[in-house]
Amino acid sequence: MSSRVVLWCLALFVALHSLAIVVQSFAPQRGIDFYHYWGIPAARELAGAEELGTPYANGPRYAAILNRAADASSDRHFQQANAERRSIDPTGTPFFYLCFAALPDDFTTAHLWFRAGQWLCLWLALFWFACQVGIDRAVAAVLAGLVPAFLYPFHSDLAVGNVNTYQLLACVALAWLATTMVRGRSLAIGCVLAAGLVALVVFKPNLAPVSAALALVVWTALGVRRASLASLVGLGGGAVCVALSCAYFGGWRAWSEWYAFLHGPTGSKVADYAVTDGNHALSVVLVDHGGNPNYASDTYRLSVVVAVLLAVSWIVAVFVGRRGRTLVARWREVGTDAQLVLCSALVFTLAASPLVWVHYGVFALPPIVWCLRPGTHAALRRTCGVVALAAYGSSLAPLVGPLGYKLLDYGPYVDAFAWVPLWLVVLAELVRPRAAVE
Repeated sequence: MSSRVVLWCLALFVALHSLAIVVQSFAPQRGIDFYHYWGIPAARELAGAEELGTPYANGPRYAAILNRAADASSDRHFQQANAERRSIDPTGTPFFYLCFAALPDDFTTAHLWFRAGQWLCLWLALFWFACQVGIDRAVAAVLAGLVPAFLYPFHSDLAVGNVNTYQLLACVALAWLATTMVRGRSLAIGCVLAAGLVALVVFKPNLAPVSAALALVVWTALGVRRASLASLVGLGGGAVCVALSCAYFGGWRAWSEWYAFLHGPTGSKVADYAVTDGNHALSVVLVDHGGNPNYASDTYRLSVVVAVLLAVSWIVAVFVGRRGRTLVARWREVGTDAQLVLCSALVFTLAASPLVWVHYGVFALPPIVWCLRPGTHAALRRTCGVVALAAYGSSLAPLVGPLGYKLLDYGPYVDAFAWVPLWLVVLAELVRPRAAVE
């Protein structure tokens, strides 16, 4: 039996094993985030002709409808989720909730299909991106099946029922579109890509750095005139998404009320989420939440400092990597490398964002896979990738457990700094000429 046949058999085995984990853990997990995604459109459906307004300004009315429905329901899964959160916390955009309006009316059925999609999106994203960066398909299939079996951020994503793996697959698809656009200098693909980048932000703004970074690829590859046209198409697509969501919630106030809800009494609702809530952002871990009256402003100030330092280091690395070439030529090399740009943006997001839930760790997977690709200097890159994978995957827990440490004790600090080896690889790739990288 050839080694490739063995690899494909192993890929099938680990895929089925990780899928079995997803299925077996479904019953006890209430998916409280998914409860909101499903619940807001469900409440509007249950209200019938009653005018509910938006969930941001009328949250108690939405919650009351869901509470009555859960109390009268025979769906135990729905009752469990509702019992955990009798109120609602609608932080998603209006377009975000509109996208969930097509889910089945039955909570358990909807959650089951959504959960299956979480696993499928992660598998596809890992396999597709690994193939994009030159990893053998059989090896990519093994990796795609193996990671979901042990990666703690993915298990956390399953537990709360979030959309990270769906966003992850979208990022990989956008990177593929960007690469295809660069190869053919295609305006049509650039327009589709621009629309996708805007839709990604309108859906959920947490990955705005990804859209901004891949927009750089559009402008670098197409030039000012054609990139301007693609950008107009993208903005037009975003306007359609906004208009549809406003129509769904009954008026243009939907987006202003969403913004006001996020702003909150403290200046930003993000500041309400501390380390004890599962927010492992670098700025949150380093700023003392207890008794600090300036916690919110200090957190954001540190996030801005981190963002500036990362951006400056990225630009300096591009300058250092010129090596006798013009800056324009060097910029075109970097600005048309969609995988490098995507990985830079994802690592930047994990490092600089003031809100990094544990399950956001799945966004580190493309940079990690990118580190594991073949090519020159592979040993150092792969070492950094494995270190980051161990950190984000909480694989250190079995080692430190016997020493008396618990994941809750050291986990926030590991997550807060797990992006560092990935950023070092990004800077190293920017410094080296492209010919040496390939």
